[in-house]
Amino acid sequence: MSAPCLVFWGTLDPASPVGFAGKLGGAVRASRVVELDCNHWTVVQKSAEVAAALEAHWTA
Repeated sequence: MSAPCLVFWGTLDPASPVGFAGKLGGAVRASRVVELDCNHWTVVQKSAEVAAALEAHWTA
């Protein structure tokens, strides 16, 4: 990936352990890995937090 990106991860995701979040973030050179207290559906379960992180990312 050439554009700055974010990785969102639910710390309670039973299918994908949170330890993988940092590995993915490093692999795609994410500017930030956002770990949220939820399951797999971060955008649905923590929409306000995701929106705030995206707005901060886009204005940086």
